[in-house]
Amino acid sequence: MRSNRDSSSQGVATPLVDLFTGRTGNAGGSPWRIMEDLVERLRRDAGVASALSLDRHLNARNVLEKRADPGIGCDGYIEPIGACFADGFRLVVNDAAPLARQRFTIAHEICHTYFYELVPEIKFRPHATDSFEEALCNHGAAALLMPAEDVLAQVKAKDVSLDALEELSQRYAVSLEAAFLRVRGLRLWNCEMTVWHRMITGDFVLDKVHGWLKADWRWADGSIPSEAWSRRNGSSISGRSFVYFERSDGYSAAEPVYFEAKRRGDSLVALWGAKRLASFKKPSGLFGKNERMETDLR
Repeated sequence: MRSNRDSSSQGVATPLVDLFTGRTGNAGGSPWRIMEDLVERLRRDAGVASALSLDRHLNARNVLEKRADPGIGCDGYIEPIGACFADGFRLVVNDAAPLARQRFTIAHEICHTYFYELVPEIKFRPHATDSFEEALCNHGAAALLMPAEDVLAQVKAKDVSLDALEELSQRYAVSLEAAFLRVRGLRLWNCEMTVWHRMITGDFVLDKVHGWLKADWRWADGSIPSEAWSRRNGSSISGRSFVYFERSDGYSAAEPVYFEAKRRGDSLVALWGAKRLASFKKPSGLFGKNERMETDLR
């Protein structure tokens, strides 16, 4: 099953998830909390020494075969070997993907085994993809790779910044996006993360939004992405500006934000939010005559 890496969806109740929740002995409880408890127990039983290795987790969840295939057309999938949980599973991973992506995929597929174990009458028969199950497996993967208590210990004394996010990414061998979604999911940070792709024309096109409203956000000051991109030493720029979007139905809105932006490989990554992030020096020309811009441009 294809790994869906955006775990921001809250999901809609489905028969599969309802049965999964009830059979853990917590009927009516939060499936998000249940999944996190399951993987925390798995991680704890595997021991601290396996923090960066998922092999013991695979063994514990009865994944008996692991195969690499760069031509599968998705991140990876898990499939039952037989007709019941006891017969075990086969995991196939796209090894052409970056290592961090592979790790998230493996953790995501491990979480699927709980649905096979607890709701076999659905999972061992042909069935459509359940988007809520996918979101829960993303949530579980993040919890497995980035334990809540350790994440809290790492960020509690740090500013909200791209540097702090990169430290988390390196510590847990996960992508920058996965690290951001984890700290936001734990409500440790209250900001947005956006990723832009630079076109050959020099224009920046929004690629991904993680956080609040999924809209085609743009900078009111078009010099910000260009300045961040041109920094040759890998440093970021930060300050305060406006971001805005315009929809095809005529609705448009803008938000005043504190931001930090930085070139990262072939992309431009930014954190922004209503509250001050780390200490920053306001670049010239950000507010000026636009300082009193209305946040609702309808």
